[in-house]
Amino acid sequence: MSEQLLPTFDVDAPAPHVMPKAVYYGVFGALIFFTLLTVFTASFDLGPFDIPVAMLIATIKATLVAAIFMHLWFDHKINVASSVFSLVCLSLFVMFCLIDLSSRHYVDPVKRNFSVHDEIVQDYKEKNPNAQVRAFKDSKPAIVEAKDLHDLDSAEGHH
Repeated sequence: MSEQLLPTFDVDAPAPHVMPKAVYYGVFGALIFFTLLTVFTASFDLGPFDIPVAMLIATIKATLVAAIFMHLWFDHKINVASSVFSLVCLSLFVMFCLIDLSSRHYVDPVKRNFSVHDEIVQDYKEKNPNAQVRAFKDSKPAIVEAKDLHDLDSAEGHH
C-alpha cells in the first residue's frame, strides 16, 4: 500500500558508452603532438600571429579534452550548447578588453605610452634633486609627499 503513495518519475538517463583504449591513447598522442607543436611555434617569431596561433592550438587541445575525456561528445546536446555558449561569452569579454586596451591611444594620445609620465617625473627630479620619486622604471620604491606633487602641478600651470 505504501508503494502506491510514492510518486514515480520517468527519467531518461544517458546511454552508457564504452570507449576503446585506442581512442584514449590516440587523444593522448594528439595532446602530446599539439603540446610539442606549441613549443615548436614558440621558437619562431610569427609577429602579430603569435597569440592567435597559440590560442588555436590551445583551443584544439581543450576541445579534445572536453569531447573525449569529459565525455561531452556523448552527453546531452544541451550540456554541449551551454558549454559552448559560456566559452563564447568568455571570449567576447576577453576580446572587448583587448580591443579597449589596444585602442585607447585613438581617444587619448597620452595613453599610448608612458613618455609623458616619464617627462613629468624627470622634470620633477631636475627641480628637486634630493627628492625620491618612484617611477615605473625605478627599482627602489619611495613616497612622494602630496604637497610636492601639488607644487609640481602648480609650477606647470595645472590646477
